[in-house]
Amino acid sequence: MPHCYWPQADVSTRLFTHHHGTGGIAQEFFNGLLHQTTIDLAIRLNHHLFDTLYHAVALHTSRAVLITADRRYFTKAEPIGHIVLPDDPGLTDDQHPDA
Repeated sequence: MPHCYWPQADVSTRLFTHHHGTGGIAQEFFNGLLHQTTIDLAIRLNHHLFDTLYHAVALHTSRAVLITADRRYFTKAEPIGHIVLPDDPGLTDDQHPDA
């Protein structure tokens, strides 16, 4: 059976542990769901996994949005939600990357 190495898995594991404590079954579920969403976004939007991983994290994290300067990805992903451009007037000062 082929294996797929997910260097981004470390990101999802750290995020989960930060928000939910230690791992276990819930962490495996979160990581599986996060990876499935990442792959789904990559296929649907015809985009590489790096942007779609961060977008998937935003989609599965309460009150989170992906702030991206990649207008090409933004145009494709905006209908899915949880994504804004840095110059979005809806960003508050504490959400803005330059704050």
